[in-house]
Amino acid sequence: LTLKQALRVYVEHRLEVIRRRSEHDLEKARRRAHILEGLLKALDHLDEVIDTIRRSRSAETAQANLMKKFALSEVQAQAILDMQLRRLAAMERQKIQDELKEQKQLIKMLERLLANPALMREMIKEELTAVKSQFADVRRTQIVEGMDSKIITATDLLPDEQVWVMVGEKGTVARTTSPEMVKIPLKPKEQPLALLAANTQDILYLFAADGRAVSLPVYQLPQSTELGSGTHWADMTGLSRRDHLSAALVLPVAVDGYLFLTTLAGVVKRVRVEDLPGITTDPFTVMNVPDGDSLGWARLTDGKQEMLLATANGQAIRFKKRKCGPWACLLVG
Repeated sequence: LTLKQALRVYVEHRLEVIRRRSEHDLEKARRRAHILEGLLKALDHLDEVIDTIRRSRSAETAQANLMKKFALSEVQAQAILDMQLRRLAAMERQKIQDELKEQKQLIKMLERLLANPALMREMIKEELTAVKSQFADVRRTQIVEGMDSKIITATDLLPDEQVWVMVGEKGTVARTTSPEMVKIPLKPKEQPLALLAANTQDILYLFAADGRAVSLPVYQLPQSTELGSGTHWADMTGLSRRDHLSAALVLPVAVDGYLFLTTLAGVVKRVRVEDLPGITTDPFTVMNVPDGDSLGWARLTDGKQEMLLATANGQAIRFKKRKCGPWACLLVG
């Protein structure tokens, strides 16, 4: 809807509200005025009314006698019977006449309002002015002219906080609520696989031993202050609890560089970060790991460093990373 169309819909709605409210109030005022007229008739013949009520054997008989003898309607007669005789005798004529006058004025005003749409629109104006006087406050935003406009993206609206991401060996994932590093007790619920300094706008990549990975926005991770108290990655992604977690890495949304992947058997692979799919809970393949082997490590590099791989029995190899060319995610190292 355009602004004009939205305003028209709102005004039509308010007109309907005022019409229905006024019709209700008009019917209520007419009923009250009718009862007051009956009470005035009763006061004009108070002694006779009381005598008629006392002589009647039942309430139904009393109602019928009052209607017949004093030309009252059923509603008026019932209103008189609903009052105690003592209260009926103590009623002041002037008060009833004043209230009846008020009700007749209200009836006249409501009938005039319902017959005149212009008056109904004027009432909308008065009611909106009253709302403004009661609830209006000083504008909190500022409209500044002459400044270069900036396109606001979804990333700009995300929280910008420094936190720690905790990944446990059994698969639990969580983040802290402050930049203070989490304290690990002597006997934690779960041994840590990774403790990663992160920003809430970063992306957490989790790597399975078979070469598949998933990614989660850091700000959406469950908050915790204790390692092992998070949510299992199988409950947040398409991976299952049978999958073994090998590595975890936090990357900014816009970062240049390469992922350097290494298997336990020494197969290596370099993947451009820009080739990664971004945030997705559906598993994607970063490396086709050979049968009998497992992905062991994943590191972020700028592509210029030298790499050193060492084995448990003391052997090592050192090479320049450019000798390991960048391959697509689906290719083996």
